[in-house]
Amino acid sequence: MMKQCYLTLGAVIRNQEHYVKEWLAFHHLVGVERFVIVLHKCTDKTEERIRELPFQDKIHIHHIVNDEQFVQLGTYLWILERYGRFTKWLMFIDSDEFFFGSREDDLRVILTDYEKHGGLAAHWLEMGTNGNVLKPSGLSIEALVKRAPDRYGAHYSFKSIIQSQCFQKFLSPHLAVTKPLTVMEDHSEVGANWIWIGDRTPTHEIVRVNHYHTRSMEDWIERYRRGQCNDPERKHTPEYVYNSRIFKSRDHEDVHDTCILRFAKTLNARLHQMKTTNRQLAYGSHVLVLLPCLHWTQGPVLETGAGYYSTSLLSLYSQTRYCRTLESDRHWLEKVKSFFPSSEVSENRGHEFRHVENYRDAVIDDRDWDIVFIDQGDHADRVETALRMKDKCRLVILHDTELGNLDSALDGYRYRYDLRTVFPHTSIASQVDDLGWLKDLLNVYNEH
Repeated sequence: MMKQCYLTLGAVIRNQEHYVKEWLAFHHLVGVERFVIVLHKCTDKTEERIRELPFQDKIHIHHIVNDEQFVQLGTYLWILERYGRFTKWLMFIDSDEFFFGSREDDLRVILTDYEKHGGLAAHWLEMGTNGNVLKPSGLSIEALVKRAPDRYGAHYSFKSIIQSQCFQKFLSPHLAVTKPLTVMEDHSEVGANWIWIGDRTPTHEIVRVNHYHTRSMEDWIERYRRGQCNDPERKHTPEYVYNSRIFKSRDHEDVHDTCILRFAKTLNARLHQMKTTNRQLAYGSHVLVLLPCLHWTQGPVLETGAGYYSTSLLSLYSQTRYCRTLESDRHWLEKVKSFFPSSEVSENRGHEFRHVENYRDAVIDDRDWDIVFIDQGDHADRVETALRMKDKCRLVILHDTELGNLDSALDGYRYRYDLRTVFPHTSIASQVDDLGWLKDLLNVYNEH
């Protein structure tokens, strides 16, 4: 059984090897927990680039095997039928669209305010080429920061995130009929005649979609060759040709818009680390902190969220101490357990595996821990665990502290050290240990 999640992104992609890693990593950064990517007539290295990303367990890749051109809505329906019951929210966007909060970094935080509605739609902001003839090197969100004026016609268009259980039918790739109805950011319901574009003044106070429709002349020529994947003969589908006249009409540089750049530093660093293969440890980056802590201490260890690297270490060290692994995904827990021989568990030694319905109600304060390693899937649960363990353990280790509000989860601790040069980041905190021994060891990494 697939694990339930809060926010899933579904998309049809064709020949996006130059941009796909940035696009997926960005939406992972803003809170997407599962990606359903359907490749359509790909002839480049798009799939290869996707498989270089460290969060592979969150990405589900599928292929359209026939030669049909107009596949988008049919694919969206397939994604809903196959994945809809395992997610609360489904975002359907294209690979040239970046959906994010205007002020709040985590889309999941924003969506909690819209759970009484069937969906949330966000207006476009049409970004121009910034004079790029060839595809920009580096991050496209840094290279393409000029856009059309606020009242530009395309900004009346929008993209939607819908609650899967509220879905009734698609009107277009931009909008679905939901019950209750989908709303805009001000909680006003979408218009009865909206399909591709609305008739209200666009607003971007809470959410927005940066639409990188042109990117560069090189990209536009490739679009012309690919064509669109929406059926132009389908009712209400606008006829669209990727010619030079349309290119000029969509390439604007009127407003310098840097709203998205607050993500650039973290995104740049994550993508850079993916290229630096000798230092990119992906899900095992915490080993650089966890292993010396296990060697330094002798008491019990708690792990919230099972994983290949961390659970393997606990299994090894459980021969001389008590270790406990908690996991909310029963299927994943059983899979991880199968890799390790069963051992007798006593008060002072052995490795105990426990399934929990949710981490917030889990029994974790029944003893004083030497180490608490926090790495469960839900970031809010990680924050809650860090707060609960503040005075119940010697060392707290928190993984992925570059994401969302995780970095602030350890602010109340007296001592803290952050390993920031290996991605994902890992932080350690304590109320009683000044961590001097660990700093001397790990500074060799932070100095490079």
